[in-house]
Amino acid sequence: MKESKKLFKIIVVGDEKVGKTTLIRWKINGCYEDLTDYLPVEVKLLYYTSFNIDNGLSLAGVITECPDGNDYKILRSCLYKNAKVILVCYSVDDEVSFFHVVHKWVPEISKCQPRVPFILVGTKSDLTAKISTGEGKELAEKLNAADFVECSSKEGTGIKEVFTATLNIYTKSFAYKRRNKRPCNIL
Repeated sequence: MKESKKLFKIIVVGDEKVGKTTLIRWKINGCYEDLTDYLPVEVKLLYYTSFNIDNGLSLAGVITECPDGNDYKILRSCLYKNAKVILVCYSVDDEVSFFHVVHKWVPEISKCQPRVPFILVGTKSDLTAKISTGEGKELAEKLNAADFVECSSKEGTGIKEVFTATLNIYTKSFAYKRRNKRPCNIL
């Protein structure tokens, strides 16, 4: 299926087991799915959905989950195309995933899509945190992230805030305004 440039495309990146899939599935299905023993037979990268804008309009969207392995670097660079907002995820109970935000994910997206805003997302906030909210906010500020949000797919907390922030950042962006600009009428 060819992807339309008019879709609101969100990219989700982060290390394996940080909760990218459960975050996306919560948005799509509205509930938590325990994926502890989940072994995908086929990798699903695209999740189609819609987003409701405050003024009653609906925006068609696609959420793209990027595989994390180094073997997928070229695939990820292709998946970044036409992205409107990128979610960079780390797990609050995993210091390595937090380290990789700085040393892997942000450099990669900055190289592939330097103009696309990103949100730093601390996942699994229901677990004992090794990375505090303050450290997450500090890193988001240091990296010039458009926003910082913590969430727990298991408890359902912060999920709405992640996607509301994503939508707000996009609707305030130049790309959205240019796409939805009405033509001038000369009388």
